[in-house]
Amino acid sequence: MATESPKADIDVGRVLSRAFEAIRANALPFFGLALLLVGVPSFFTQYLMAASIELQTARLDATPGGAQLSDLSFMLAPSFWGPIVATLFVSLIGYLILQVMVTRSTILQLGRREPDIAGSFTLALWLALPAFGLTICIVLLLIIGVILLFFPALMIWCALIVAMPVLVQERVGIFRAMARSRALTRGSRWRIFLLVILIWILSMMVSGITNAIAATTTSFDGTVAVQNPIVAGIADGLGSVLTGLVSTVVAAALYVELREVKEGAATTDLATVFD
Repeated sequence: MATESPKADIDVGRVLSRAFEAIRANALPFFGLALLLVGVPSFFTQYLMAASIELQTARLDATPGGAQLSDLSFMLAPSFWGPIVATLFVSLIGYLILQVMVTRSTILQLGRREPDIAGSFTLALWLALPAFGLTICIVLLLIIGVILLFFPALMIWCALIVAMPVLVQERVGIFRAMARSRALTRGSRWRIFLLVILIWILSMMVSGITNAIAATTTSFDGTVAVQNPIVAGIADGLGSVLTGLVSTVVAAALYVELREVKEGAATTDLATVFD
């Protein structure tokens, strides 16, 4: 197997360059998948929430005296949260499938191979349950990190950021994927921290734009902001598409970079596991 000489440390600029190279080369399938698997479920989640608040506001305004939404008790009802939780679950499954598909296709693309969208979809179905378990484990650890202090959560995320690419590429179990991610990121976590901050800034920018779009149709009734359901849904869906896609491709590109730096693995050899 051909190898490349290990580099001194990861290059954040090279990681981002590779990530956007993969996005440019596969813009149509990547954005199409993200729109279908993440954007549409996110649209319906936000739409249902905004529509429920709008409907409740209309009902209270129609009561004698024009009662306002002075409390949030209606949000505790199962009728409010049931459809929202259902769409959130669909969003999670869609995001997991997107992660596996885009991760595999990105590694293939960076290895100068065809992205093989159909094969990536088959792999995503096969790895859906392990990917779900891995996500739950990481989320629980992040919650613990947030409870302790915010900074430990960031360090946990820096250590586990390539756990999903490891699961996809190396076909190991959940805990081995987490341990492998910790091993690969060891010694490079401050640079990975910078990468995480850059992704966070991008997500904040996207969130600011989508919130500004939603705010153009927002009114207030009592203590609750009432948004236009369609506008709010479209804004949230587009934001989820952009942040979900970029973060997934960057994690895959980072995995490739770490394999080169830590192990001298040739980029062209990394994709051979998918043969």
